[in-house]
Amino acid sequence: MFSRISHKQQITKVLFSLFLGLIVTTSAQGASSVLIVVENLRPLDVAEMPNLKGIAKRGVVSSSHHAVYPPAPHENAASLITGTYPRSHGYLNLSSEDNRPTVATIVDAYTEAKETPLILSANSRIAAMLPKGAHFSSAGTNAENPNEWVANQYLAQKHRPAISILWFANAPSARKEIDVLIGEIAKHHGKRKLDANIFVTSTGAPIPRPSREKIIQIVQEGVDGVPNMEKVSIGDWYVSGLNGNMQVIRKIVAQFQREESVGSVFTDQIRVTHPEGKAPGALSFESVFIDHERKPDIAFDAPWSENLLAIPLVAAGPDIKTKTESNVPSANLDLAPTLLHVGGVKIPESMTGRVLQELLNNGPAPEDIEVLKRRSGSQVDLGDFIFRFFMTEYTVDGIDYLHSLDPQRISK
Repeated sequence: MFSRISHKQQITKVLFSLFLGLIVTTSAQGASSVLIVVENLRPLDVAEMPNLKGIAKRGVVSSSHHAVYPPAPHENAASLITGTYPRSHGYLNLSSEDNRPTVATIVDAYTEAKETPLILSANSRIAAMLPKGAHFSSAGTNAENPNEWVANQYLAQKHRPAISILWFANAPSARKEIDVLIGEIAKHHGKRKLDANIFVTSTGAPIPRPSREKIIQIVQEGVDGVPNMEKVSIGDWYVSGLNGNMQVIRKIVAQFQREESVGSVFTDQIRVTHPEGKAPGALSFESVFIDHERKPDIAFDAPWSENLLAIPLVAAGPDIKTKTESNVPSANLDLAPTLLHVGGVKIPESMTGRVLQELLNNGPAPEDIEVLKRRSGSQVDLGDFIFRFFMTEYTVDGIDYLHSLDPQRISK
C-alpha cells in the first residue's frame, strides 16, 4: 500500500542568490548546464569536499537521490545519458564479450535540436556507450592525471555547447583533487556571472561483495551434476548462462540465501505485477528495473542498507533554487530530461525519468510534491532459519525509485 510521507519545510525563498561571492538577480535565459559525475561518491563524502560543500550550501542539495541498480559506474553512466533505467537501455555489464547497446539518447536529442553535447571522461570505457561522431573525448591511458585532463579540456573550450558532461574517476585518494577541480570549474563560471547551471552527482558507491571464489563455490554447489558448466558466466553481481533452468536457478538461489555474505537475490518475475521472483524468497528483476532481454538468470548482492544506494545530488546556477534542501526522491535517470528541459529541448519519449522541477526556480517547493511509499517482501523457510527480504520504494509523478533492500535471516 502507498502512504504519504512528509518533507522538511522549504527555506524561505530569497530574491537574490549568493554563489561564489557573486549576486545574481535573474535567471539567465539560455544558460548552459554542466553535469559533473564523480564515480563512487557517497553523500557523506561531500562534507570532506569544501568546494562541493560550498555549492551545496548556496544552491540545492537533494537528500534523497539514488543510483540505479546495480549501483555501479557503467550501468549508472548509461542511465545518466539515456534518462532511463537498465530495463530500457540494456547496458548490463555482464561480460567483456557482450555486444553492449549504444546508449546516446541525450546526445541524439540535443544534437537534433541544437548541437552535440560535450562529453569528457577520465574513464575511457564510457566511450563504448556513445555513437560514432559524438562530441566525446577520453583521457585514455596517455594522460598522467585523467581527472585534471578532463577539467583542463573543459575549461579550455572557446565555445561550449549548452550541455556538457564531465566524468571524474574517483578513489579516496583522489577526492581532494576532484574537489579542487570542481572548485576551479565553479569559480570559472562565477567570474562569468553564473553562465552555467552546475549539477554534481555520482555513479553509485562501491558495495562490499562476496569474494569471487565464494561466488564460484556457491554456484558450483547449486549446479552440481548439471552439464555445460563451462557456459555459465559468473560476475560480481550476477549468474548467467543457465538458459532459464528454474530447477538449477532455485538451487543456486537457496545456496545464496544460506550464505551470510550474500543479501539480496533476484530472478525472473513469478507473475505480472507481482514483486516476487520465481525462486522462493527472491524478488523480481522488475522490482529493481533490470528486466531487460539481456538480464542474467540470477542477480545478487551483499547485505547492504539504503546508505549504499543513496548518492549526492548538488545543483547551483541561474535556473536553480537557492539555499534549499529537497527530500523528494529522485535517481540518475532524471538528470538527462532535466538537462534537456533547462536547455529548452524537447524530451524524447524514450526517456522515462522526470524533470526535477523541485530543483528549478520556476518549479514547486519540494514539500508541495506528493511522494508515495511502498514496501514489498518475500520469504522462504530454509530449515534452520527463515530468509526474509524486504524492499522499500518511493513513487513521484508516476516514477518508481528503489530506496532500500533489507534481507534478514531469522533463526527459528
